Amino acid sequence: MKYTYVTTYPYTIKTYPYTIKEFLIMNLQEFKYDFENKLKDKIHFDLQEFHYLPYAFGHGILAYRINGYNYKFIYDGRDRDNTLLCERSSRHEKYANSNWYKQFEQIGMVLTDTQIQLIIADNKS
Repeated sequence: MKYTYVTTYPYTIKTYPYTIKEFLIMNLQEFKYDFENKLKDKIHFDLQEFHYLPYAFGHGILAYRINGYNYKFIYDGRDRDNTLLCERSSRHEKYANSNWYKQFEQIGMVLTDTQIQLIIADNKS
C-alpha cells in the first residue's frame, strides 16, 4: 500500500511505496540494522562511525567502509523533514580525510532495492 506524505516546505506531495509504520517509526538504530541485513549476504562492509542522538530529533550519523569507499548516512529529523543523506568518498581515501560526494538524498529512512544495488554496483570491481 502506498502512502502520501505532504511536506510544508517546498510544498510538495510525494507518494512512497512503504508502510506508514516504516516511515514514521523507524529510527537510526533500526535503519542500521535494516541496512546491514540487506548488505550482509551481498558484500563485505565495516562500520566506521555510529552516532545517534534520540533526544535531538533522532539526528545521527552512520558511516561504513565498503570495498575501498566510505559511505556516510546523515539523518536529520528536525521539523519533521526526516531527511536521509547518503554521501560517498573517493576510492581508498582515509575516513578522516575524505572528500564527500552526494549519492542521494531522500525523505524517510527506508532504502529501496535500487539504492542498495547502486551502493553494491559502485563497489564491485
